[in-house]
Amino acid sequence: LHVMERCSDGSGGVSKRRRESDDHDGGGDERGGSRARSALQPAKQQISLKCDKHPAALLCGLGELLSDGQLCDVVLRVDGVDFQAHRVVVAASSEMLRALLVGGWKESDEKIVRLDGVDAHSFRTILNFIYSGQVVAHDVTELLHLLVASEHLGVASVRDLCVQRLQQRLDLPNAIQMRIFAQKVGCVELEEAASEVVWGQFSQVVAAGSDFLSLSADQLSEVLDSDKLAVDSEEEVYCALLKWVMHEEPRTKDLPRLLAHVRLPMLPPPVLEGVERNPLVAEVFRTNATNRALLDEAKQYHKKMQEDILRAAREAEAVAVSNAEGAGTQDAAAGSSAAPAPASLEVEPAAEAQPHQPLAAPLLQEPSSRAMRQRPQRVGKALFALGGRPAWTRVEKYEPKDNKWTEMSPMKQQRMRHGSATIGGLIYVVGGKDEKGRALSHVERYNPHMDVWENLPPMKTARTGVGVGVLSGMLYAVGGRHDSGYRLKTVECFNVQTNQWQTCPSMSMPRGALRVASLDGSLYVVGGRSESGNAINSVERYNPIEEKWTAVAPLTTARVGAGLDVLGGRLYAIGGKDQNGSKLRSVEGYDPKTDKWEACAPMGTKRWGAGVAVMDGKLYVIGGMNGAERGALPTVEVYDQAADSWSELSPGPNLARGSCTFAAA
Repeated sequence: LHVMERCSDGSGGVSKRRRESDDHDGGGDERGGSRARSALQPAKQQISLKCDKHPAALLCGLGELLSDGQLCDVVLRVDGVDFQAHRVVVAASSEMLRALLVGGWKESDEKIVRLDGVDAHSFRTILNFIYSGQVVAHDVTELLHLLVASEHLGVASVRDLCVQRLQQRLDLPNAIQMRIFAQKVGCVELEEAASEVVWGQFSQVVAAGSDFLSLSADQLSEVLDSDKLAVDSEEEVYCALLKWVMHEEPRTKDLPRLLAHVRLPMLPPPVLEGVERNPLVAEVFRTNATNRALLDEAKQYHKKMQEDILRAAREAEAVAVSNAEGAGTQDAAAGSSAAPAPASLEVEPAAEAQPHQPLAAPLLQEPSSRAMRQRPQRVGKALFALGGRPAWTRVEKYEPKDNKWTEMSPMKQQRMRHGSATIGGLIYVVGGKDEKGRALSHVERYNPHMDVWENLPPMKTARTGVGVGVLSGMLYAVGGRHDSGYRLKTVECFNVQTNQWQTCPSMSMPRGALRVASLDGSLYVVGGRSESGNAINSVERYNPIEEKWTAVAPLTTARVGAGLDVLGGRLYAIGGKDQNGSKLRSVEGYDPKTDKWEACAPMGTKRWGAGVAVMDGKLYVIGGMNGAERGALPTVEVYDQAADSWSELSPGPNLARGSCTFAAA
């Protein structure tokens, strides 16, 4: 009988046992050996059977042995607590225990092995995982301790599970502490995930809790210095720094080196003037040569920008004059019999004949230093549709990544024709009128992360059709109509740090149903309805440093209840109603460098009283009304500035909203 056995190397060769059998039967008979191999050739085919339940059954059996204390051959002592185990099982699961138990150390022969650097509770959880494959933790703190213990013991599976779950639990209030923890324990994946939250949602992280104020100067310096820090404007970085410095008096000594991380050239000129006038900061500029040089650099940068803008304007004017003269020469040469144009007639440049072409910005030289590099723009996470006709409290959230609408916690006050704005990732809703048509002074604030509303101190004056904007971290409520029916030119602003309203300089004229937006450190009010009830085309600009309103170029079309927001350094006035009450789909954009309004691509639908918000470089317009019956629209249109085109968002919101607002946070 010949017995074939597969060699241990899996090659299918003949084993020593086979060779010995051949020798006993006469050996050397090649033909016999050949016949045997030929007859048994099918034995080389391998049948593989696998039981998927075996690993779980094996773990279950090992767990039962551990529970019964059977075959345990080692005691692991952690924080004075003894844990029985099987050497082979724990050595196979932990890099550290394998090194101790089979690596030739003294622990290899000891019945009791002491483990340092691990707490008993975390070790019990890890030991349970080794014998069951499951981790049970009750909160983030336990996960953090478990991550440290698994890193120390070299139990990669537990470590990876902890990192994965901690990444899922990352949010605005804990991102800073999670990042600091990850740096301390050397967990690169968790540090990167936490840094993405801190840098990408900086203003919201600052507003979310006290962790920001607990940062050390070195930790704050690292955050502010990053090129990945994303903000809507550099002013947010400056305001966050002042908030941190003012939290504790001794921190003023760190202001010079931290102020150097604020990119002063990226601050709008009015804001930069305000920085210079701040007594605390002014002292730094006076006594610190490095900071003074950075301030001078910023001033030179803005001066150069202004010179380039003026030069570009002169060149454009020269081209326009040249084109006009050339056209006149051609007409004369052709012997035209038409009467010459009056000398006072202004000839528009050819470029103006194409209304949908966006204005080109003057070419500026590349920034000469890091301080002149623009930071990345903050990426909004969601859009929130707030209230609206018929005086709702209902709120819907739109998340682009999921392309879906979700109803959130309702506002505390029913309202429409209100104003809203976002500061530090928190949404403020101001004024409007209630279900009975009464003007409101009520103000409330929404935390999108917590989905919670809270009441704030009311305005000094009840206002419906109010314009609301943000400037230098202050919330402005502008104009509107009083409960008595007359329209207002008064202005008040709310300090979000002190929760107090204060009176500000009034506009030049009363306005209701107006819109407000901030651009380049100034506040703009656009259109609205006058005290006599006429639609307004005038525009005013407020300088917070001079505390002064000035008129700028008027709209090409008078608009009541138009949408207004800023995108790519331009103001966009959207829809509304004209002097005759006709609803508008037209859109116009304002360039503050040239002080001109230009027609842009119109919306697909006429709208007035629509909500407007900007997110991810796109302008979103929601709801509004377009029918004589004042029917509200359940649609959203999106403006692409580069293509100068509109598209309808699908799916649209669940609710049709008129006289509502839209906010990004």
